[in-house]
Amino acid sequence: MIVVGTIAYRLEGWTLSDAFYMVIITVFSVGYEEVEPVATPTLRHLTECIIVAGDASKVYFVGSLVGFITGGEIGKVMEEHRKSRDIESIKDHAIVCGYGRIGQVLARELEAKEFPFLILDNNATGSHSPSARIPGASG
Repeated sequence: MIVVGTIAYRLEGWTLSDAFYMVIITVFSVGYEEVEPVATPTLRHLTECIIVAGDASKVYFVGSLVGFITGGEIGKVMEEHRKSRDIESIKDHAIVCGYGRIGQVLARELEAKEFPFLILDNNATGSHSPSARIPGASG
């Protein structure tokens, strides 16, 4: 945007220095006085486009930054909420503590008998669930 704006002002007869300076103070909303008069409709429209594009770029940048920062956090909170809701919905169930060799055998037996159970294990990835039908939690 800065390069295109500078070239556009240059095509209107401005010096390279004045064109670049005008684009910078316009894009960053500094509000200094114009270095050359913006007297023609073409220059006014060019300046308007630079203002809109500069503000749109700032909004996009801030939105992307906020999304990057909070995206992972919101996902973690939603996953924890889902786990809590799933755990609260289980009644009359068994709790398998640990998903080592014995825990896996026990989980398979409970699954075969279609008995609801919950797995508690130090493996925080949750990759230890033997089946998608089994409610599982790690902790």
